[in-house]
Formats: sequence, structure tokens, C-alpha cells
Amino acid sequence: MRRIKVDMQKTRRVVSLWPETKGRQGFRTGDLLCTLLANTSFGFVAGLKMAARAAASKVSPPPPFSALLRRSKFATHDPKISQVYMSHGGDAYRGNYGFKRPIPYRKRQAHITVSEVDSRESQTVWENAEQPARWMKMWDEVSVDVDLDIQSQWYKGLGSSGELSASRLDSEFSRLPLTAEELAKKARTQKEEEAAEEEAGMKEEEMDEETRLKKEADALARIYSNDVLNINAMGEKKFEAYLDKLRKLRPLFKRYIQAGEALYRPGKEPRSPYEMVQVSETLATRFLAARMQRQYYSSESALIEQAPHYSAGLSYARSSSFQDMFARRPQPGRVLNHRPNGSARQMIVSFAGMTTELTADKAERKMLDFLQLARSGTREVGAEVSRFKAQRSVLRHVPQVVGAQATGPRRSILNGASIMTTVKEVGEQVPETGNHYRPGSKEYNSCREGVPNEVPIHRPRVSDYSTPGVVVGESKVHTDQVMDNLQQMV
Repeated sequence: MRRIKVDMQKTRRVVSLWPETKGRQGFRTGDLLCTLLANTSFGFVAGLKMAARAAASKVSPPPPFSALLRRSKFATHDPKISQVYMSHGGDAYRGNYGFKRPIPYRKRQAHITVSEVDSRESQTVWENAEQPARWMKMWDEVSVDVDLDIQSQWYKGLGSSGELSASRLDSEFSRLPLTAEELAKKARTQKEEEAAEEEAGMKEEEMDEETRLKKEADALARIYSNDVLNINAMGEKKFEAYLDKLRKLRPLFKRYIQAGEALYRPGKEPRSPYEMVQVSETLATRFLAARMQRQYYSSESALIEQAPHYSAGLSYARSSSFQDMFARRPQPGRVLNHRPNGSARQMIVSFAGMTTELTADKAERKMLDFLQLARSGTREVGAEVSRFKAQRSVLRHVPQVVGAQATGPRRSILNGASIMTTVKEVGEQVPETGNHYRPGSKEYNSCREGVPNEVPIHRPRVSDYSTPGVVVGESKVHTDQVMDNLQQMV
């Protein structure tokens, strides 16, 4: 048996470089010693390399859960927020919508809503959401810029953010840049205003009490906000602390009332706070809203002002009427009936999943004959169908999509929404322009207001003997010749 001589001093030095560890990625000194003894003939450096390989081979691979988490398609679910879920490809075929168990609704581009992920019966409670999903797609195709009803609760809750809206002017029709003279004039005006404000600040100490109150009231009147704390969402302790904070604001509230009295009732005896509260129930709310607004615009404040979306997320693009007129494609609609008030000009049209209003130029118009449909069961196909474009939309009520009442079985995503829409029929003269052709086309450039263009049946041709650019209409002889040639070719 061959003996192997090992230098124990070198071995001790090597072992000291690789201390014993208790983790899974480390290795014991005994394993290193065996590795060195088995590879002594290869030398000291070769033994270190083999030891490093042995250590690397003992590193465990990453657990499969991390890879599963990276490839997962879990869906987020909040039971108090109405959401629409959609699946694609093979996941839709298998009913995988990202939940605990598959949904037995296997259809391409299917939409569902889930009220409970795991009910008491260990089931996923879901419903079909095809109707609201398709309506949103139709709305994206036919929608115009949305206006808000000023009497609606959503408009009242917007506050000052409701007045902010994007410019509806197209870039081709926007204002020209200021010239050098206009810029100089604007700078002079700004300097004069700053000098006047500085002079007014110097004389502020000499103002009487009534004038100072008027100036303060003017500053308060420009602040309009409905952003106040929600006392219904507070607990008992938080509500008591909020009341203690309000009691400390009594002197400022009295000052607020005095400023309003000096502005709106000058020269009259000021009323007491009790009388003012009896006159206006929202006086305290306006005071708190003005105070919150000042905190938002303070340079030392860290508060963020709440700015709800203008149309509650219905439309994010603020397009102009000119763009809506020519960029939106007309969609088919069906004239149903006159308005209930008996007006012959106002008609009800079924358009894009909605019942809209149509102001027709002609009093007589074919509509769906419900009596004939009831008697014979048939109707004249296409008699009442036409193509329309949305002209104006007013949002009256927004849907309730957040809260315990917004979710649950038999609850629609669009429940509570109310949109008043008016449409116009394609082909009618637009009153605003008088020219309904596409801008830049021959018909648009040659159209005279009040005189419709004569559109030829066939494509016009240019005569060789005529002046270049003069269009000659098709004659009946030429049309018959073309038809004979086509018949012979067939």
C-alpha cells in the first residue's frame, strides 16, 4: 500500500483560510481535508481549486417558489371596489382569471366581476360583466368631451378643481406667440401692478377696520373648496380630538364672520355668530374649507390637496369640438320614437347602447313601427336605421364603485350612472360651420354655405381637350359604353 506524505503545517494553514460554517452553502473542514489528501499529488494549488469546486457544488439551487412568484398572474381583489377582470389566450380557455380556483366561464375576451374570492361554501362568487365592458368600448369609439351638470353632487364635491379644465383649442387655432412690443407692454404692466401693491401695503397700517376686513374678505371669497375632513369616518376618540381642535378656532371663526359682514353688508350693524349660523347652514363648512385651502397652499405645509377626476374617470382625453366632429367615425343608430312631450323635432335614438336625443331638421321621419311589429311580427329592415355622431354629453350622476353597497351579487358596475347625450345625423348640415365635409378635401374647399355639392355617381374624368384641372362629368353614353365593356369581359 502506497503511503502519502502530507505536510500538516500547510494543511493547517489551508484549513484556517476556510473556517467551518454551519450554513447550507458552507462545508466542514473535514471535507476540505479529505479533498486535499486525495489530491496531494496534484500540488497545493490544484487542491485549492478542487476544494472550491466542491464548495460550489454544495450551493443549493433557488427554491421553486421564487420562480413561481415571478411567473404568477395573481389578481388583486378588494371586496369594497368594483373591478372587471379579463383573461387572454390559454388562461381564458382554462378559466384562469388569477384567483384561487378556475372560473367556469371559458370564452375569448370574457369579462367578469368577483364579489367574494372565497365564500363560506368555498366558492368564488362571480358574475358576467360583458355589458359594462362592451359599453365602455363603445363609449371610447363615440364619446365626446364630457360636461358636468352644475346641480350634480359630483360637481359640488369637486370644489375649485372642477373649474380646472384643459384647453379645448386645437394647436392650429391657438393664440399666436407674443411679439417683442407685446412682451414689453406686458412687462411694464406687471411692474405697475407690483408698484401699486407695494404702495397699498405701505398704506395698510393707515386703513380703518372696515376696509381691512373688506380686503380680507376679498381674499377669502376667492377661495372655493369643499375639501373638509369626513367626520363620519372618524372613531370616537378621533372625533372628540377634532371637536377640541374646533373649539380653539372660535376666535378665527368670528373674524371670518366679521369679514363677510363688512364685504356683503357694508354700513350695517353686524350680526352675531348665532344669527349668522341661522341664516346659512354651510357657513361653518365654508370656513373650514377656506382654512384647509390655505394650508394646502402654504409653503411649510406637507398636505396634498385632493383633486378628484373631472368626469370620475369616464373620459381622460379632453378633445375639442372640431376634433370630435371630424375624427369620430359615425356609428349606426335606430330611431325609436318621438319624445313624450309630443315635440316632432325631438326624437329618441338608440345609439351605442344608450337612448339619446336627436334634434332633426325634418319633422317627418321614419321610425320603428311598433304597431306593425305587434300585428305581423315583421318590420321593414333598415327603414329606421341611420348613422349618427355624438354631439354633446352631460354627466349627471356618477356610478358608485367604492363601498360596501357598490359590490355584491346583482350589482352592476355602471349602477347609478346617468349621462344625457345628444346626437346628430351624418349628412345634415352642421349649424356651427355649414360645411360638414372633411377638411382639406375638394368638397370642403369648394363648398358654399347653403348650397350642397353635387356628388357624381361615377368617378369624374378629365377631358384631354379641356383646360387642365377642369373636371367634366360622366355622360350617359360613356356610362353605357363602360357597362357594355364590363359585360363583354365577364
